[in-house]
Amino acid sequence: MSDKNVYEWNPYGTNKGLPLGSQITGKQLSESVFAKGLPIDEAYEKWLGYEGVQAALKGTHRSEGKDYTDEVKRTIEWMKHKPPLQYESSIGKEKLEEFDVMNLSLSVPFGNEKVIQILEEICPNDYEAFPVKLHTSTGVSDKYYLINISHVIHDAVDKNISKYKLWFDKSEGDENSIRFIDRLLFKENCMGDKLVGRIHEKLRYMMINKKVMDVFYENNIKGISYDPLEDNINGRYTDNYMPDGVTLKY
Repeated sequence: MSDKNVYEWNPYGTNKGLPLGSQITGKQLSESVFAKGLPIDEAYEKWLGYEGVQAALKGTHRSEGKDYTDEVKRTIEWMKHKPPLQYESSIGKEKLEEFDVMNLSLSVPFGNEKVIQILEEICPNDYEAFPVKLHTSTGVSDKYYLINISHVIHDAVDKNISKYKLWFDKSEGDENSIRFIDRLLFKENCMGDKLVGRIHEKLRYMMINKKVMDVFYENNIKGISYDPLEDNINGRYTDNYMPDGVTLKY
């Protein structure tokens, strides 16, 4: 059995599926520190120990150069006081603020106060929120927050019936070991008592329990796809389905 109670944090983007904005050039932080499924202080300590980060600080990072070194240093500086994060979009402020959930990154979620209030009410220990200054073509919006998901869900993927490829330097079960997924099936009740989390083997994928999505739907949260995560992944690959186009080939 798969788990259709797992949804994806999947906000709307451009008609090409790209984010509606990005970090401001010259003010970027390392977004990876927000994509580890850990409280920010733990994520930061882990990130700080990475070989590439240490090489940048020592001036020995050959491939990334000065831009990456500056990004690393800005991230370290940001951690001291955590001021508002700087993002920009070519879309107007009024248009963007029609959405409660914002797509400004492929790996990090954003939401407004309405979203934060829901998360605070039903899963206060599953996330952290950091304010964003969103510079748009018609002014600055202060209505959004970067949401740091602070849990990793281990052993959620049913490896017997899912289809995926590992990174060449990773082993089965390693963190971020999955390179791409052709077919995704979860183990039943794979999130346990967690309502928001990231898949251990594919940290980019943000998991939301149906209980959260039901509250989002009841409160008319705008800008997010209300589809199970399995369906979002498997719907891209028609050969995963029987001829009826609906039933998965298990």
